[in-house]
Amino acid sequence: MTTFGIEEEYLLIDRDTGLPASPSPEQTRTLHALEVAGGSATAEWFTCQLEYNSPVHTETGTALSKLLGFRRALAATADRIGFAVAALGTAPDHPRSPSEVSPGAHYSTLAELAPRFTVDHHVNGLHVHVGLADLATGVRALNGLRPWLPVLVALGANSPVWQGADTGFASWRTIQYRRWLVNGIPPRFHDLADYESRVATLPEACAISGGRSRGVGCGMLTGRQTCAVCGQ
Repeated sequence: MTTFGIEEEYLLIDRDTGLPASPSPEQTRTLHALEVAGGSATAEWFTCQLEYNSPVHTETGTALSKLLGFRRALAATADRIGFAVAALGTAPDHPRSPSEVSPGAHYSTLAELAPRFTVDHHVNGLHVHVGLADLATGVRALNGLRPWLPVLVALGANSPVWQGADTGFASWRTIQYRRWLVNGIPPRFHDLADYESRVATLPEACAISGGRSRGVGCGMLTGRQTCAVCGQ
């Protein structure tokens, strides 16, 4: 039986300015305390973002119903504390002052390694993680997904505006993410050994931290043996 899970990221918006919000620590705790039908809210890169983590699913209908239930609960909670919520690939405009980076070693490390990239990383996504029998199956899945990635980007594109202007791209999120070394369409792998060999070079090139993630482009195999596809 195939299992999968969903992560969806949201932008908190200040109702008065229409810009990414600046929630207080208390407001952030209120939002992160949300738990709906087995799903929960967690921190994302900026404090003006947060992420939905679903339970493990086996049926798409149930997954959609729980995702919509979380969206409604999040919108209602955000409204009570004065914010709007949007599931956008990018923030249409940015505040003059940099948004606050969420607490945590992972975020602070990234901010130190790539400060210019991370200062305007108002980027969200929807990720579907599909359970796999083993890593060899995952490599075959990545190879199968590879020619379809442009189609998936086109179907999910919802980020045409950046810094208050039409970018001319339906998915500016895709353009923004190209700045990161491990993002993009992955190569075709001959087999698991080829995949492992290529991934082994990434920590050496400081493209990823050793052992933390085994990501290659838009597809990813993790230590939990899942394959992830990102929506834009």
